Amino acid sequence: MQELIALDWNEILLKIESFATSEAGRLRIRATAPQKSPEDAHARFTEISEASAVIAEGVRPFMQSLDLFATWFPRLRKKAILKTLEIKDVRSFCLESLALKESLSIIQNKWSEKMRSQLMEASEPLSAIDQILTPSGEIRSDASETLYNLFREKEKLAREVQTSLDRLVNDHQMEHNLQDKYVTTRDGRWVLPIKSGMQHYVPGVIHGSSHTKATVFMEPEKVIPLNNRLREIEVEIEDEIERLLLELSNYLHRQADEFQRSFVLLEEADVRFAETQFSGLIKGAPIEFSTEGFDLIEVRHPLLQIASVGSHKAVISNTVLLSPQKSILLLSGPNAGGKTVLLKSIGLAAQMARCGLPICANESSRVPFFTEILIGIGDSQSVDEELSTFA
Repeated sequence: MQELIALDWNEILLKIESFATSEAGRLRIRATAPQKSPEDAHARFTEISEASAVIAEGVRPFMQSLDLFATWFPRLRKKAILKTLEIKDVRSFCLESLALKESLSIIQNKWSEKMRSQLMEASEPLSAIDQILTPSGEIRSDASETLYNLFREKEKLAREVQTSLDRLVNDHQMEHNLQDKYVTTRDGRWVLPIKSGMQHYVPGVIHGSSHTKATVFMEPEKVIPLNNRLREIEVEIEDEIERLLLELSNYLHRQADEFQRSFVLLEEADVRFAETQFSGLIKGAPIEFSTEGFDLIEVRHPLLQIASVGSHKAVISNTVLLSPQKSILLLSGPNAGGKTVLLKSIGLAAQMARCGLPICANESSRVPFFTEILIGIGDSQSVDEELSTFA
């Protein structure tokens, strides 16, 4: 495809890519290649045309979750326990699958029905995820009855510890031992800031000191049993969360094939929507393929058509008719007269048509299905910048 660079083909693909909502879609567009047959090219014309019906309704589904697919799907396929952030990404994928399915239900045509019928039923895994995770990706405290009860017990114990320590902080007999009147934590244990050298007068366990060594952090003896139980509950909470994540991961693993298939469909939809948006911008038209003859009616260069949007510049169109009897096109004229632009327009029409992309010409145009396109342009010229060889 290197020879197509002189034809502005890369610029065309970049314009189409700009309409994609995922890097996965952009990569697919970048790899656009000719179809195997005229029938395949016609099928692509039809898909793009039918996808345009969704865009016409003012809807453009996003597929940004595709770019995170590679971070979680291999682990899901291997039956690994997914992390909460990975499950959050699975949730985004489910939401975008559902959004696409809903958008496709607006219209009735073969492409939308094919896509809709093959997309996974994402509402079920989404519901399973929402029972365990919040939309921000945090574990719900009510994800299970066991977890709910553990969190309630933890809150109750934390209040008891806080109350006990508050009493000590406000006890006038402790006042001369305290560095300051506040309660804090060290290594997950509730402690008090005790003046260095006064720790011998406070029964309890030391859990470190300040940088200046002026303060030691002590866990008073009174709250040690409560702190112990708090730590036990935290371990139980971690175990319960691990169990829930394992259960959810196993459930999602059983639908790995569905996720894989939906990824391909979302990627395809992102590409089709990008192609139809580009086609609308250049006023593209699907055409018929001819076995002989070459009829390009009102052909225009797509990049110039795009550049004219919102401006007062009119794009000059040309009609080119070739037949077995008249099979050579000879162009002559002054420098900067549009000869190269016309040649590139013809070449792009042939290339776009064989790739199944609507061409920038009248829909009554007909071109052969070329198996090969050869290009020879003496100088690099930028149609996008309106430069000619001698301009």
